[in-house]
Amino acid sequence: MGGRKTNQAQFNTSLKNARLEHHLSQQEVAALIGAPHAYMISRWENGASSPSSYYGERLCKLFKKSLQELGLLKPIQAHLIHPLSTTIYDPMLPSRLTSDIPLVGRDALLQRLKEFLQPTSPHRSTRLVLHGLPGVGKTTLAMELAAHEEIRSWFPDGILWAGLGPRGQALTVLNRWGNLLSLNEQECRSLHTLQDWAQRLHALIGGRRLLFIIDDVWDITEATYCIIGNTHSACILTTRLPEIAYTLGGEVIQVPELNEQESLQLLQHMIPTLHNTAQTEIQELAHAVGGLPLALTLIGSYLLIQTRHQQSRRTQQALSRLKQVEHRLNLTQPGIRISRLGSDALHETDVSLQAVIEMSISILEKTEREALYALALFPPKPNTFSEEAALAVTATVPEVLDRLVDVGLLEVHEHERYQLHQSIIDYACMHSAESQARDRLSKYFFQLLESPTHGHYALYLEIENIRTAFEYAYEPETYALFAHAVLNSAPLFMKHGLFSQAQELLLKASSVFTEEHEQINQARVLCHLASLSRILAHYSDVDTYAQACLTLMEKHDPQHEIVATALSCLGHSAIVRGEYAVAEAYLQQGLAISHHLPPVTSTCHILRLLAVILDYQGKLAQAEHYFQEGLEIARTLSEHEALISLLGSAGVYMTTHGRYAEAEQLLSEGFALAQQIGLRAEICHFLLDLGDLAFSQDDLAQAESRWQESLTYARQMQLQQATSVLLQNLGLLEIRRGRDDAQALAYLTEGLEIAQAKPYPDTVSGIYCAMGDIYLKQGKRSEALQAYQQARANAPAGHQINMASALFGLAQVYALHGERALAHDYGNQSYHLFREAKAPQSAQVKYWLQHNNLPLLEAW
Repeated sequence: MGGRKTNQAQFNTSLKNARLEHHLSQQEVAALIGAPHAYMISRWENGASSPSSYYGERLCKLFKKSLQELGLLKPIQAHLIHPLSTTIYDPMLPSRLTSDIPLVGRDALLQRLKEFLQPTSPHRSTRLVLHGLPGVGKTTLAMELAAHEEIRSWFPDGILWAGLGPRGQALTVLNRWGNLLSLNEQECRSLHTLQDWAQRLHALIGGRRLLFIIDDVWDITEATYCIIGNTHSACILTTRLPEIAYTLGGEVIQVPELNEQESLQLLQHMIPTLHNTAQTEIQELAHAVGGLPLALTLIGSYLLIQTRHQQSRRTQQALSRLKQVEHRLNLTQPGIRISRLGSDALHETDVSLQAVIEMSISILEKTEREALYALALFPPKPNTFSEEAALAVTATVPEVLDRLVDVGLLEVHEHERYQLHQSIIDYACMHSAESQARDRLSKYFFQLLESPTHGHYALYLEIENIRTAFEYAYEPETYALFAHAVLNSAPLFMKHGLFSQAQELLLKASSVFTEEHEQINQARVLCHLASLSRILAHYSDVDTYAQACLTLMEKHDPQHEIVATALSCLGHSAIVRGEYAVAEAYLQQGLAISHHLPPVTSTCHILRLLAVILDYQGKLAQAEHYFQEGLEIARTLSEHEALISLLGSAGVYMTTHGRYAEAEQLLSEGFALAQQIGLRAEICHFLLDLGDLAFSQDDLAQAESRWQESLTYARQMQLQQATSVLLQNLGLLEIRRGRDDAQALAYLTEGLEIAQAKPYPDTVSGIYCAMGDIYLKQGKRSEALQAYQQARANAPAGHQINMASALFGLAQVYALHGERALAHDYGNQSYHLFREAKAPQSAQVKYWLQHNNLPLLEAW
């Protein structure tokens, strides 16, 4: 309805002047407020009619004036005001499923909606449209607003309710409203069309302040005829169809699902006893329904009934049943029914998640339903997928996707991607997609892995989809496709910290290649497994996989890059064990092979590891030469991952030797590059190294911040070696602060348990040294002596810094015991080891020797 006639035309100069002030024509105003014809503006200005509340609100926003200022609030004629003076509360207003349970997770949204409804609010709107998934709680929000005393005070003449639904019953609603407004029977019989009823009720309402709630809108025309209020009234509409929501106009608000914490809070309110005794199972259920309030409420009600006698057998049976998708979808709330479209008619059915979803499914064409079932092969939100992937998997056209979006089953996410809610997927999986859709999904993502046009970030977005593609492809008829795709994707999974997934895929691919006798590819898989085990610090596995790889390659091509990579893995493993001579032999053998090949990534890694060994041994000039050579090759080849590793190791080297400006430059460059590419394991290590740099410069706050962030990454990815080192560092930080020895020992003890279990001897040695420092400060000489002895025993042969630290600790303990000969001997050994390594600690040991009148021997 564009407007309503008045009995006496009076020219509205205020509205015309507002238009002229903005230099707008009547046609332009019509376009800006969404009016279909310019003549409507003309009629409003000459007083022939006045705008409806919807257009009145839009005019106010356009001209930034109130209704009064635009001359649109006119006195209500007495004969249009019905003499009924009582407040009307529609008896059809429904009640919430669980009215005794507080509305969880909706406080902010309710406050926002109240601001739109408040008469004096600058954000006031006379039309609110709530839309969202089936079962997300749109109707519940509307009911909560209707029950709020403050909102009722803003609409003192009452609240009218319309539940439209898919059947289309606006005429019935308007007839009922007429009865509530005391429209006489004779006049009711004279009204035949929706337009007749809408115009008469609009006039009957006059200037009353009413709140209209029009629930479950499926048809725009029906809803429009039910919007009959004036500018003093307001209307809340709910719909599951985004297309309808944005066509209705007004303030459109999407109602989101509850997050995991809110979901658990809702279930805790409903089943407090069970929530406390079966927390893990309740968390799994909350996650399984994706925060959909209807599903959570039905689950809570079901469990409340099934567990009321507190029998453990019945409780476990109920929890087990709820793990079944079909059982969850068919849970019902007794006494609550909805109208549901069948094949040829409408019928009543109990409320269940399946029933409310099927209402949306029922309006789809066959091709649209089949497309939805195919899309359900993707993992649920928050995972997303591209339109290109969606079209490839469904083998359909974009218009079908548009239709699924318009009916609210498929959601549009940022970056022009899509996502599906878990409950929609659960429903669709009961109507399984054609087998060809699975094949199309796997083939699409395997081809994506081979495409040079997709960068790291683009592939990172697809990680979950790629993982799913592998699940579908691990079938006998597609084993070959699966195994070759694993070779392409395993490095990608490792880059992004998905280590368990990478390991699972590689082991399956290994079985396929072994059975097919593809030994070169089997060697590649073994090489990947060795590299993965190195990242996870499972060094016994590193040796097993790398040696098996070398055995296979001896028969084929002993000079291949795979061989050089396997040798670098063996070298790394030997370094960790403190077997530097063995490590150097492996690495030199790998370097010799690399020199017969074009410059490759393995060369960079070998040079980096050789530099690390030489640094431990105090051969600094040669170490720097290897670092520099490796950096030049990595930059020339644009091998970002190799460059990142080299920048990290070279930065640590510079920090160790007090060259902080150079360390800052190298570590910052590597950290930025790791973040850009998204290499989570490297990000973890750079945060560790940048914390070391800050600690070395006495910036303890920055060091702690970096290390704590790194520890979060390390724990998430189960990087045990990094975890143990970080705990050691945090213990050292507490020692430096001198405030909390108990916290320091807690960090060190946890780190020691991890380091001893693997073992990581250099970390074990460093932690024992730190513990010795604490005991020494506390005056616990025997504990300090034992700790420093353990530090010395575990220090890898050739690791000068660890050995020197342990010896300095022993020197201090023996000095306190009065054993000056031992103190002098250990102190001088420590000083010379630190000096050979060009470590700054040599100055500290020298000062200690001089302060304690112990001769400093210039040669040792």
